[in-house]
Amino acid sequence: MARKPTAQKVEDEKQSRAEKDLKYFRGLKPYMDTVAVGELHRHRLFTACVKASLCKCYEFNLVVRQDNRAETAFFEIGSLRGICEDLIFLRYIKRMASADREKLIIALMSNETATRAKLQHEFFEAVRPQQPVLLFREVDRRIAESEAAVRSVWNAHGWPKLKLSTLFPRLLFGVRQFYVLPVFRVFSFCSSA
Repeated sequence: MARKPTAQKVEDEKQSRAEKDLKYFRGLKPYMDTVAVGELHRHRLFTACVKASLCKCYEFNLVVRQDNRAETAFFEIGSLRGICEDLIFLRYIKRMASADREKLIIALMSNETATRAKLQHEFFEAVRPQQPVLLFREVDRRIAESEAAVRSVWNAHGWPKLKLSTLFPRLLFGVRQFYVLPVFRVFSFCSSA
């Protein structure tokens, strides 16, 4: 009968595996350095998003293998949640026609930028009025236009009830589609504590 490995042996095996993985990821560095550099072109935003997601995954893997301590896991889980969101969203929209993908990405980026700028302006106006903050002209119009653009793509792909204010609106369909909802809920819960 095989003996159960000791806790020390299990820990040593984990450490050895992490060191091997770290060596592998470090071997990818020259390639990743070329992936991480690029130019942003209007009709290649999806490609830029995929590259950014790949770089985020790579950097995350380096960090968790270099710093193999339980004390940092809380902070690392939040990053893992963002990585999961990226991968789910990108995997789903890759099925769209290129024009729809690009339109959706532009509209979501525009909406996010305008909404965050407006929130930042409102925050500093209430808390520290002397703080200079950049704000778009007609920010509410920009937000409304970008929401309409997002909604037009969503409607074209059968999501007429999705709203930008919904929790994780870009992910809900993709999570269900790829049967990873239980895993997503765990990461979502852990990183929202």
